[in-house]
Amino acid sequence: LVGGYNYNSFDIDYVSIDVQGNYAYLGAVGGIVILDISDPTNPTEVSIYTFDGVYDIEVVGQYAYIANNNYDGNPDFYILDISDPWNPRVTDSVVSDTAYSIAIDGNYAYLGAFVGASELEVYDISNPYNVLLAGTANSDESIYDIEISGNYLYTATIPGSPRFEIFDISDPIAPVEVSALVSFDSSVSHLEIINDYLFPLETKAGDCVILDDSIVHYTAINKTPGLRLTIQLILIPADTYSLHYDLKSSNDGEVSVLEVDHDFYMKFNPWMEPSNVKTI
Repeated sequence: LVGGYNYNSFDIDYVSIDVQGNYAYLGAVGGIVILDISDPTNPTEVSIYTFDGVYDIEVVGQYAYIANNNYDGNPDFYILDISDPWNPRVTDSVVSDTAYSIAIDGNYAYLGAFVGASELEVYDISNPYNVLLAGTANSDESIYDIEISGNYLYTATIPGSPRFEIFDISDPIAPVEVSALVSFDSSVSHLEIINDYLFPLETKAGDCVILDDSIVHYTAINKTPGLRLTIQLILIPADTYSLHYDLKSSNDGEVSVLEVDHDFYMKFNPWMEPSNVKTI
């Protein structure tokens, strides 16, 4: 860590960030903070612009494009002129379907809706003072994040059945979904992931295993009725067995202790009852 900045007036964590040149743009539910980061050891506050919320922000040229996920009928897509970072000003705003994520490609802004709408919206931003809805496309779930590369737009969705979706945007105002990967709710995709990407790591006693920090992360308490997976590292000596604690879906609160071998986790599906294993 070489520097930092702390601003607590919004009473909430920052949820989005973009950087352009010597400036960083921090978004929180309370608004946006512009920082001068020309000296990375001492970021300094330049200005603050209050919004109901800033869930995603993308800066292109002299404009910041903001999705702020309003539920009260107020605008939730803003264009902010930041040519003077000490005095940012809104050029236009739009009431969309609770925008949560945003990506810019040329003269178009793509907004992902959060709750209820499950929709991808396309806005013509060629005139930043007169933003126009140009097209829409359906998504099966709320869109949490959007990325664009070439003629394709990629979405990460949640909360019902997490999906990875790919849209063809060669016609920028008429996105067409070309493929989607459903998360572990599908036993087919689950088996494909196991067969194609997972493998046992064989090490000798005393060996050190180093994992990239990007694949090991904190996850909050799961308060939903469904299961949720996270990355797990399982170390099992080759000459012994492991204990697996299985929460039975058929009987609330009942946990079985199973004796399993090192191959068990390569075939394990958390949405199915384990079979052919010894119960202790």
